[in-house]
Amino acid sequence: MVKKKELSTILNDAADVVSAIRAAADTISDASKKTLKVISAVRTLYNIPDGSADTTEEKPEKASASKKPDTPAAEAMEKTGQELTQEAPAEKTYTKADVRKFLAGVAGRHRKEVKELLRKYGADTLTQLDEKHYAAIMADAEELADA
Repeated sequence: MVKKKELSTILNDAADVVSAIRAAADTISDASKKTLKVISAVRTLYNIPDGSADTTEEKPEKASASKKPDTPAAEAMEKTGQELTQEAPAEKTYTKADVRKFLAGVAGRHRKEVKELLRKYGADTLTQLDEKHYAAIMADAEELADA
């Protein structure tokens, strides 16, 4: 039989592990958001479409990525080594699964605001949301996530 003092120690250790996992998850989440912004900026700079590319398209993408930047801003960033911070292009398309996943993450801290966003675009639930609003609601939700 486990003594009360031993059980208390075990529970405290478990709580510490859960806190550490939570902190690591927050760090990973922040890093992934920044990485997605960088990927989006690079796609914009080199006119690389978003989405999965089949193997026949990989060679042209690599060739276009190896050429020099064609804008003064991109050239300046390359010379100074600055981080790319451009926002995602307005033409980016999202699937319902993309929107659901992102809104679920944001709803953890901003449930009321996410519900208001859905209503703003004429829906009570994501299922009712017209897909023409996916990009706009994602942009609004990103602002919530960054807040």
